[in-house]
Amino acid sequence: MPSRRKARIAAAAGSTDPIDTIRIPEPTCRLWPVEIGGSEPRAMTLETLRQVAMPGGEVPLMPGELFFGGAPARLTTLLGACVSVTAWSATACIGGLCHYLYPRRAGTAGRPDGRYGEEALALLADAIANAGLDIEDFQFKLFGGGGVLGATEGPSVMDIGGRNLACAREWVASHGLRFAAEQVAGDRYRRLSFDLDSGMASVWSSAGVSLAWAGAAEKETL
Repeated sequence: MPSRRKARIAAAAGSTDPIDTIRIPEPTCRLWPVEIGGSEPRAMTLETLRQVAMPGGEVPLMPGELFFGGAPARLTTLLGACVSVTAWSATACIGGLCHYLYPRRAGTAGRPDGRYGEEALALLADAIANAGLDIEDFQFKLFGGGGVLGATEGPSVMDIGGRNLACAREWVASHGLRFAAEQVAGDRYRRLSFDLDSGMASVWSSAGVSLAWAGAAEKETL
């Protein structure tokens, strides 16, 4: 696996096209980034990255999607009551992020669906295993689970954010691990930006969803 220094050199060696800021070091097939949508699973190829990359090299993820791949890349998503879990290996300089809406589905499970926490987290664990890596070598962080839109004012069953957080904590405990950092709960929206080169996450939080997404809000780096 190329070092972070080599990854930076690879990213700087090309043109000034924004895609060059998220150039992926040459991986084995198992390490190629994969994005899993809630309704239409699809492999994320370099061409897909060219289509979705934002200025500055950020790859936006929608609810129900998961990305796992190598640095350098920055993953961005917007959270309310939804939850994101990030995973990062300093040794392999590889990681991922999932974004789920609900802790689990009510009916019979079909194929894995990233919109549900139990399945999104299982997909993240599978991505690590399929890369030939040990989940114990990864650092995990937890974000979101806000009580927005009055989600915490009714019965506990309506506390979607709290239930989403509980799902993530049960999952990490089941692997004998713990979260290295958390930025969760409260009545705020969060824009999350996760850097696969450093494993650092930046979070902008605001009571207004548009301010959070624009980055015109309180920022914390974890």
